[in-house]
Order: sequence, then C-alpha cells, then structure tokens
Amino acid sequence: MPFQKLVLFQLCSFKNTNTSQCNPSPERIAYYTQLSAHQVRKILKDLLEQNVISRAAIGYEINIDTSHSGLNIVPNNWWPENESVDALLESYPHHNFDMEEAVSDFISFCHEQSIGLAPERIDSAFVKNISQILDHRKEGRVQIKPPSKKSESDFINSFLS
Repeated sequence: MPFQKLVLFQLCSFKNTNTSQCNPSPERIAYYTQLSAHQVRKILKDLLEQNVISRAAIGYEINIDTSHSGLNIVPNNWWPENESVDALLESYPHHNFDMEEAVSDFISFCHEQSIGLAPERIDSAFVKNISQILDHRKEGRVQIKPPSKKSESDFINSFLS
C-alpha cells in the first residue's frame, strides 16, 4: 500500500493542470520514486484494477479526489525549525546554499502550485524537497530554484516525489 500511494502521488504530480493529461511512462515514475520500472508497472496495474486510476485517451485519469482540502498553504512568514535547518546544514556541509533563498523558494513553490500541507508536515516536506535537490547537485554554490522553465518541471517533480 505505501508504494501504491507513492506511485499515485507521483502520477498526480505529472497531471497537466491546463490539459488534464497525465501520461508519464513507468520509467519516468520509477526515476522519481526510486522504484524499478517493473514495480511501477505492477503498481499501476493494481491501481487500474482497484479503479483508483483508469486509462484515458492519452495516459491516465485519476478517479479519486486529490485536492488538498483541509490542508493549508505554507504561510509567507514560515521558517523551518532549528532542528531542520541544522540537519540540512550538517547533511550538506559542502553545498554552499542560502537557507533564506531555499525557504523563500519553497514557500513560493507551494503557493504557485497550491500545495497544501498539514502544519506538522511542513518541515519534513521542506527538508525532503531541499535534500532531493541537493542530492542531485554538485557541491559548491547551489541555486535552489531552477534557472529556466525547462528545469522547472524537474524542480516540481523533485518536490512531489
């Protein structure tokens, strides 16, 4: 069940809000979930059988409510707990990133994408998001927000994965 939720969450992150198309390949989902493509195919088959998702003309349709009702957008003045900041700084001592920039970009991203989080999960979402970005970047000066539209989808997908 946890892997089903992970794949479904990643599948939802690929849904185009303008066209409503959702057509990532199992390999692409596998890349972002760190599962094998074989596992993803099996999980997609299970989700299809459970009618959680269905086949569409192009890709998939999500048959459950994926809205963030009851969750709150991250407040503009939010700042991570000291433990979260310390954990990031200790985990990435050779990545020279600006914590204020990281927090600002995280808040902006949540607002732009209308991502709601339970208040007690904001810190863990922030740490996970920034960790995934830093895991895939070279050491040294790290720009948190992507510099171009093309890499914006990579940034979005890293946050949602």
